[in-house]
Amino acid sequence: MNTLCTSDANFSSEFTKLLGRGKMDMEHVSTIVNSIISEIKTEKNTALKRHIAKFDNWTPSSDEDLKINTDDMKTAYDVLDEKLKAALHLAYDRIKKYHEKQLPKSWFDTEENGTILGQKVTAVDKAGLYIPGGKAAYPSSLIMFCLG
Repeated sequence: MNTLCTSDANFSSEFTKLLGRGKMDMEHVSTIVNSIISEIKTEKNTALKRHIAKFDNWTPSSDEDLKINTDDMKTAYDVLDEKLKAALHLAYDRIKKYHEKQLPKSWFDTEENGTILGQKVTAVDKAGLYIPGGKAAYPSSLIMFCLG
């Protein structure tokens, strides 16, 4: 993870580069992303493994390799630097507090003529997550998924 400090000699140029990332050609990127999503919808884990190999330089040998064992997660957490753990816990608390305000709620209302209006919010049974390692790490994406 890259860290920028305002006291660094190259802070201004590095910060300008960081701000410039948002100016990419999203139409071109969207075409690529939509193509990848389409392949994964059609080919399932075969396409997923192919794209993991392409973007993360790791080739899963089986579908089981796509799942992360709970013991492996704990081991990885235990060896994290304490400052990084503290930062992740702070991020977790802030993200959780923010997203709790966005939680959809079920509601029902009856009009005078007896018509019932409303919405019922129901959680999905399962969801998958893929956060690429690529050029940048986004632990906040993982935290947001886990809170969902």
